[in-house]
Amino acid sequence: MLSGAGPCASRFGEPITLNQRISTMTETQCVYCHPQQETVLWQDDRCRVLLVEGSNFTGWCRVVWNQHHAELSELSEDDGNHIMAVTREVERVIREQMHPVKMNLASLGTALPHLHWHLIPRYTDDSHFPEPIWVPPLQDAVRHPLPENFSETMTARLKRRFPRAPEGEHRLFVIMGVSGSGKSALSQQLSQRYGIACLDGDYLHSRENIAKMASGAALDDADRAPWLKALSDAAWAMQRTNPCSLVVCSALKKRYRDILRAGNPGLRFLFLDGRYEVIEQRLKARKGHYFRPEMLDSQFAALERPGASETDVIAIDIEQSLEDVVTHCATHLFD
Repeated sequence: MLSGAGPCASRFGEPITLNQRISTMTETQCVYCHPQQETVLWQDDRCRVLLVEGSNFTGWCRVVWNQHHAELSELSEDDGNHIMAVTREVERVIREQMHPVKMNLASLGTALPHLHWHLIPRYTDDSHFPEPIWVPPLQDAVRHPLPENFSETMTARLKRRFPRAPEGEHRLFVIMGVSGSGKSALSQQLSQRYGIACLDGDYLHSRENIAKMASGAALDDADRAPWLKALSDAAWAMQRTNPCSLVVCSALKKRYRDILRAGNPGLRFLFLDGRYEVIEQRLKARKGHYFRPEMLDSQFAALERPGASETDVIAIDIEQSLEDVVTHCATHLFD
C-alpha cells in the first residue's frame, strides 16, 4: 500500500454546491492528493495507476494525475499525451487479462475535480449491464475472478512501456551506425515517447563542412576533429542537465568514439547493426531519397566495428520492426 502526494484540495462535510466544491479545492483536502490508502500498481513522477478493490467490477483500475489539476486541458501537451498513453496501456492490459465485452472509460470530474480516469471492464452478466455503473443495479452481480498475477502483469507492462532512469543518475547515449541504419527514426521515437533530450550531431557541423559535403566531397579527419570536439562538449552539457540524453552521430571509427568518450564518463553507445543488403533495401525504398551504392559502400568501408574492448557499446539488431528496436533500446536506457 502506498500513499500519493501533492498539494491540493476538496471540501467534504456540510452540503456545498458544485461551484463551491470546485472553487474550494485549493483550500481543504482532496482525497486523490492525500489518500488514506491505495493499492498502487505503478507510478512515476507524473501519474499513478491504482487497483480499485472491494468492487463487484473486478479489474477496475484508476489512473490519477499526481498533482492537482481539474481538467486535462490544464496540462502541457507532453503531460496530456503522457496520461493518455498510460491510460491506453492500462486498458490494453485489462482487455488482454480480463477479456471484457466492453471497457468503460470515465472521469467523474464533477464529483471530485482532480484529473483521473476510471477503466472498468464490463460484462453482459455484471450487475449494471448495459447501463452505467452509477445507476441502480439491474440484476444480481456475477463477479469475475481477477486473473492470477494480474497486478504483477500490469506493473511489469507499465514499467516496460514507461521506463525511468535510476534516481540521481544522468545517462548519455550516442546512437551510432552507418547511413540508413535508422538513427534519426529511432532517436525521434525515443525522444518523443519518453521525453528524452536529443541532439542530431549533424547540426553542429561548420559551414565549411556543410559546403564541402554539399559539393560531394567527403570529410577527412581534419574536418571532423573540431566537429567531434564540439559534439563532445554538447554531450557533456546535456548529460549535466538531463536525466537521460541522446546524441545522434555515425561514430564509425574507434578514434571518433574515443573523442566522444573523453570527459564524458558514463557515456554509452547504441550501435544500430545490420547487414549491407538490409540497409541497401531500406535506402532504395526511401521516398525522395536518391540512393547511390557508392555512398553505402564508403560507409561500410569506414566502419570500424566495436570490438570486445569497447564494453560501453550495445549492439542493437535492426533487422526487426522499429517498434521492437525502440523497445530494445529503452530497456538499456532505463535498466
